[in-house]
Amino acid sequence: MTPEQQENLRRAMEEAALLPTEDPMRREIEARIVEAGNWAEEEWLEMLQSDELLRLDLQRIAIPAGLEEKLMAIPDEVPISRSSRRIWIYPVTAAAMLLLTLGILQLRQNRSTELLNTVAMLAISNHENIDYVSIHSDKNIEVEQHLSKKAGFEVKMPALNQRLQLKGGRNCGLGTHGVVFSRWVKDDKKYSLYQFCSKDFGLPEEILKRVVIPKCPSVSNKQCCVLIWTEGGCAYALVADQPEHLEEIQDIL
Repeated sequence: MTPEQQENLRRAMEEAALLPTEDPMRREIEARIVEAGNWAEEEWLEMLQSDELLRLDLQRIAIPAGLEEKLMAIPDEVPISRSSRRIWIYPVTAAAMLLLTLGILQLRQNRSTELLNTVAMLAISNHENIDYVSIHSDKNIEVEQHLSKKAGFEVKMPALNQRLQLKGGRNCGLGTHGVVFSRWVKDDKKYSLYQFCSKDFGLPEEILKRVVIPKCPSVSNKQCCVLIWTEGGCAYALVADQPEHLEEIQDIL
């Protein structure tokens, strides 16, 4: 399938996702998706998941009781001409849409927080339970080149505190998505750095540096915390065993 054919199928998928499941056109597109292979099936499932999340977000918006009746009653209560009512209705409609938009944005922000929490928990679990590396090296370029062979993206070590020493790394996964791991130490403290693609986890492309302490306690009952951020088109999660361990390298915060 050529890139142009793939793009055409993606557009058809976007339209079909809005149709009822029993619609003949949607069934036809689903047949084309199966024929196209894994890439189309994965994008289709992600598309359906995003649509369902948006529908759930809209359902969570609490519209004040009687808002619609109050808005519609205003023209009758205010003595204005019929022509003026047309002029009046536009700002009222805009205000209502603004309230709805703000509600959706707030819900999306909450959703982003939940996703960051999930990434943090996955990173902490990996940090605590898997400690080996496939390459032992303190040189960034050697680790980057080694891990790039199996990663589906360019491996780039971010600028970290100079007191952190690189020990090596490995290719691994967080959930069902491939990431790269590198081990860093400072004195007797260990840090785990994960590089990943934001879109794999439904996260925005730009994330300001943010410390996440998951709501669920870790298995070892440590107060693990995770610094998550994006830099140069890449996303990173740095895990430390204690919040104060991040404070010791606070010049990267």
